[in-house]
Amino acid sequence: MADEKNVVKGQEEKNNFFTKLVNFFKKLPSAIARPFKNMWHELRKVTWPSRPDVVKYSLIVLVFLVFMGAVIGLLDLGSTALVRVITPTDAYEEQQAAYEQMQAELLALQEEAAHDHEHEEATEEPAADETAEETTEAVEETADEEAQAPAQQEGAADQQ
Repeated sequence: MADEKNVVKGQEEKNNFFTKLVNFFKKLPSAIARPFKNMWHELRKVTWPSRPDVVKYSLIVLVFLVFMGAVIGLLDLGSTALVRVITPTDAYEEQQAAYEQMQAELLALQEEAAHDHEHEEATEEPAADETAEETTEAVEETADEEAQAPAQQEGAADQQ
């Protein structure tokens, strides 16, 4: 009898699990839609601002953004000036001179590279003609060798 109760209890648990699973999938669409319905009802209760209010609030935000941009810009200029006062000016001037020297060297290298490139293009054209002639000669030699190959094969077959 105890075994029969355990078997019946196990079947009830299985049925209970499947019942819960089916109920879950039945309620799923309404569970997904419920928050959106609630949001829609709450949005209907909202008092929306009028057009002049929206324009006024937008202008206030824009003025605040410009004001804060100016404040941050002034703070940046002030901190830059403070750093220049604290650090020796000779170091800044040396860095500026080194930067200008590097720019001049880079410009000279670029001009030299452009000049070399122009020189290479001028010397490559005759080489291209020579290469074409060499290619033509190589093709003619290959054709001659291919024409001679069947004759050599016939001679080798006759010897055997």
